[in-house]
This record gives sequence, C-alpha cells and structure tokens, in this order.
Amino acid sequence: VIKTVSCQKDKSPPIRGSEKLVPPNSSYEPRAKFLPDRDPRSRGRPRYWGAVFISPYVLTPNDPTVFDGDVTFVERGCRVVWVEVQYEYMDVYVFEVRLVDGTIVQAWVDAEYAVGEAEAQVHKMFPSWGRVPYFLREDTSVIAIIREGTGWSAGEKAIFVHEDIFNARTASGFAEETWIHEGAHLSVDSQTYGTPAWNDAVESDNEFISTYAADHPGREDVAESIGAWFPLVHRRDRLSQSDVQNIETMIPARLRYFDDREWTGSDFYPVSGSNPNSAGPWIPPPARMFCPPPLPEIPDPICKAKKKASKCNKIVGCRWRKKKNNKWKCANSNLQDACQKKKKRNNCNQIGCVWTQNGCKGRWDKYCSNRYESCPDWASRSECNYE
Repeated sequence: VIKTVSCQKDKSPPIRGSEKLVPPNSSYEPRAKFLPDRDPRSRGRPRYWGAVFISPYVLTPNDPTVFDGDVTFVERGCRVVWVEVQYEYMDVYVFEVRLVDGTIVQAWVDAEYAVGEAEAQVHKMFPSWGRVPYFLREDTSVIAIIREGTGWSAGEKAIFVHEDIFNARTASGFAEETWIHEGAHLSVDSQTYGTPAWNDAVESDNEFISTYAADHPGREDVAESIGAWFPLVHRRDRLSQSDVQNIETMIPARLRYFDDREWTGSDFYPVSGSNPNSAGPWIPPPARMFCPPPLPEIPDPICKAKKKASKCNKIVGCRWRKKKNNKWKCANSNLQDACQKKKKRNNCNQIGCVWTQNGCKGRWDKYCSNRYESCPDWASRSECNYE
C-alpha cells in the first residue's frame, strides 16, 4: 500500500520566519578541459574549466561501491526539493537505502515516475555515489532524483540530481567525480570557509584551480580544490603527469591544507582503508525540507452562513468584513490586489484583510490566494494545501 500526501509540484514553498531555505550550490557544465582564452593564467598554466572534469578515471565503475541494493520503500509524500532554479514542493516516493558501511540515507524520487521506475532510478544512481569516500558521504541525508530538467546541486543535507544530467555524466565518465564535488559542499564547506588556515592558504596560492572556483570563490573554491586534491593524493596513478604538475603548481597551499585535515583510513572507504561500520539511525535534513501538513479539505466554503467573526475567519476562503451599512458579515476573501491597495491598518481590517509588517495582505494568501482568483475558487478545487 502506498501512503499518499497531496502535493502541488509546481508550487514554491513560502519562506517561514528564520527557516529561510538556502539555495544549494549549483552544478556546472563543461565547455572544455581548459579555457585558454580566459585570463589571467597563473605560473604559465591555464585554469581548468572545472575540477570535476580533470579526469574521468578518478573513480570508475570498476571500483568498489558500498551500495549493494538494499533499498526499502517507505512512503509516498511531499518534500521540498530544489528544481533547477528554485525550491518546490514535490510529490515523491521515499526509499530508505542502507549501505554496507552502515550509512543510511533516503532517496526522494520524483513521483512523475511509476513506483517501479523510481526504484530503478535508485539502483541506477546509487552505485556511483557509493564509490565516493565516506567523508564525502557522511553528511548527506537525502539524494533527490528529479525526472525533468537539468542540474546537479547540493544543500540542506541533500543532493539534487536530474536524470538527464546523471545519464550524460555517466556516459562521459564523470558521475563519480560530480558526486565528490557535491559531497564536498555538504561535508567540507562549513568546516573550511572563513577559517584562518583556509584564508591563509588561499592568499598564499593567489590562484584558483579552475575558472569555476575563480568565478565563485566563496561558494565553489573548496569543492573545486577537493576535486583536485583527492585524485592527486589517492588516485595519482590515474592522472596524467601534466595534470599532476598543474595541480601541484597552481594550489600548493590548499593541497597542504587538506593534507593536514584529520581524515583517517576509514574516512576514505571504500576507496581505501577499513569499513567504518557507522551503524546508526537515519539523520534527517532540516524540518523545512518537509512539506507542512495539508489543511482540511473544504469542498465549497459557504461563507455567508457564518454569523460570527470567530467562526468566519477560521474557514479557508472566508473573511469577516464591514458592509456599507456599517454592519459586519462573513464573505468570500478578497483577491490579493484588493488587499494590497489598502495602505492603512483600519481600512485593511475593515475589508477582512490582515495587516502585517509588510502592509495589507489577504487573509489566506499564504495558503491559496493569488492575484487572479479568489481563495474560495482555490478551496473548491482542493488546492489550499500549504502553510
């Protein structure tokens, strides 16, 4: 039996107080291994376009993976997912995935797939993620798989990957290298940016490993540098001699910074080292990544039947307002535009809107109103679902 929670895929979640969702670090597409037309060049060596694309042999399908197919369906429900350019509520199938090193993650798979197709996507994508060293996976709680669009990004303890870009990166040999990059955002960024040791390393190098890092130094430099350091130290025999020289010449201080991190043998499992056997419960992402519970369904709100303000203002799509004869009644809520035109608190309240620090707003705007339709129209279609 599939448990279902109603969800609008195309409705962006509102910002709720201090729980503002942070846009994830975005992925990028290669133009070439190097961009020779871009200046400046440091020490006579052009920057890489992106460290993900230094070599497709850093990790390959022939390397071991901690994914052995242990996938369990949990439920169908609504989650907050980054889709290309914004967070959206998405109807997903939730799977629990247990890896052989004890890690437990969830896969949130777009319900645009059939449930069997969704599980097949998990089995397709997780082997490559399971080849990534443990220290770049341990802070990932969710991998969200989106059917349409393009993009590969990370944020809020989740990695968001669209099927098309995964297929393309797999075909070109760069899927594992992309997982390394995104894992660094979740596991290394917060421990690195702004620290004195990192700032000193950046200043000492006076260069970036890639154009992508140089264009976004406060967001991508760490992940890009990890993408060069890891193969240099742990897969050196898979790099060309020219790549070894490039990396060592361009960011020597950053390389020493990562050398000095207290990562042990098990942190690199399954690339090397022993199994960390990190058995423990699944650690969920922030609560803001879960959709608020749906409001009770109101098939057709009849506002005029309510004679008291206390009852009227609790019905989605209704509002207690003042009539021209100075009597009050329960009526359908105004459109957003009608409320926004009121510039004074008293005038706002009299027509049944709500005065906020940002001005006059419709009583049910945050639930279901928009500029063109009244809230009862939304309610009658059972689309008033979210806080």
